[in-house]
Amino acid sequence: MISKSYIICSCIHNLFRTFLIFSSECRSLTRFKQSNP
Repeated sequence: MISKSYIICSCIHNLFRTFLIFSSECRSLTRFKQSNP
């Protein structure tokens, strides 16, 4: 049986990873806009 703490940790990890990917995407988008006025 999977413990609740493990589920919570995995959820937080997934959220954190999604946030990191999203922020990196935003950064690359802004850099792309700056290089192409």
